[in-house]
Amino acid sequence: MKHFRHVGALCASLLFFVPIVYGQLDSGTITGRVNDQPGATVANAQVNIVQTEMNFDTSTVTNADALYRVQSLRPGPYRVTISAPGFKRTVRAGLTLRVGDALEVNID
Repeated sequence: MKHFRHVGALCASLLFFVPIVYGQLDSGTITGRVNDQPGATVANAQVNIVQTEMNFDTSTVTNADALYRVQSLRPGPYRVTISAPGFKRTVRAGLTLRVGDALEVNID
């Protein structure tokens, strides 16, 4: 019976530390909305995000509401490129992502 109490106490203490460890993740998020010049949303636009120091890139597309979100990005300098048929290719460079940031990069 003592064994089960010790196992229960161990499990409870591990659950206590999970939020602390999760809160120490060293990443950030880049998110935004893509609109054309008249202000209409651009769904299915290609979004390419490059961490320029390491030349690591990731891609996604905007959803039906023209929103995009890329999580778990390492801190550092970034470049965001947006392209879509009939839409002028747009590049935002010189962006700095810090740990815990939710950097919003909207394109109009």
